Amino acid sequence: MSVDAQAVQTVTNQVWRSLLGADGSLTVVEPGAADDSLVTGCVTVSGGWDGAVAVGCSSSLARQLTGAMFQVEPDVVSTDELADAIGELANMIGGNIKGLMPGPSKLSLPAVTIRESGLVLPGCKLLVNQSFEWGGERMRVQVLQRAATTTESREHPE
Repeated sequence: MSVDAQAVQTVTNQVWRSLLGADGSLTVVEPGAADDSLVTGCVTVSGGWDGAVAVGCSSSLARQLTGAMFQVEPDVVSTDELADAIGELANMIGGNIKGLMPGPSKLSLPAVTIRESGLVLPGCKLLVNQSFEWGGERMRVQVLQRAATTTESREHPE
């Protein structure tokens, strides 16, 4: 089983609306140079399906989302609050995508990076790269699958 762009769009919009209510409609846009993410949350999935789900956005959008989640002004959110909000967004989207994959699987705790370069997960191939826009700011959701190595075998019990 595999996930496609439509499934990522549906899951992401459902999660976004659950966090922001009626104001939570994301617009799907073509990936582009403006997708360079400064804030990225990532969860890994392991078990029946091995991969990762990464959610990245600009610092500005991350602050807007964090402000909405914590009911504070975006310009006063702390780095810890920002990391918590983006981590929770990745966790919610990743958990829903995990449910679409073969199981049983486990979801990791989210990891968050705040930087100027994209996320690199060695040994993974990109399955879906979907971009969204909300309030003039862009967000990206990526689904990556871990490539099986020759030493791995799920059929051999340990």
